[in-house]
Amino acid sequence: MTSAQRPPLLVLLAIVVGIEGLGVAGYTVWYGIQLFVAETGTLSGALFLFGLFIAMSAWIFTLATGLYRMRTWTRSGTLVWQTIQVVVGVSMINAEGDWFIVAIFMIVLGLAGGVLMFTPKVSRAIARQPRS
Repeated sequence: MTSAQRPPLLVLLAIVVGIEGLGVAGYTVWYGIQLFVAETGTLSGALFLFGLFIAMSAWIFTLATGLYRMRTWTRSGTLVWQTIQVVVGVSMINAEGDWFIVAIFMIVLGLAGGVLMFTPKVSRAIARQPRS
C-alpha cells in the first residue's frame, strides 16, 4: 500500500493520536511549571514524574507519526495508549472543576482512537505485510 492509498480513517487516527500527544505535552508543561511554583512532596518523585511525562509525550508523537507512515509496530502501542487514556479519563470523572471536562475529552478521544484502530481499512493499512 503506497502513501497514495493511505486510508482517510488512518489519517484521522493519526490526527486523534497527535491531539492526544498535544494534550499530554500541555500537561507536561503545566506540571513542569508547577515544580517551580508549588510545593512538592518529594523532589525526586516529582522529577521522576516530569521525566515520565516527557517520555510519554515523545512516545505518543512517535505513535502518531508511525501511524501516518503506516508502520506495523504502531498497532500495539496505540491500543495500549488508548486503553490507558480511557482508564485515566474514567478515574478523573469525579474530579472537581475543569478536570471533569478534560476527563470527558480523554474518554471520547480514547474511545474514538480505539474504534478507529479496528476499522477494516486501518487494520489492513498497518497489517504485517511486505511493502512493495
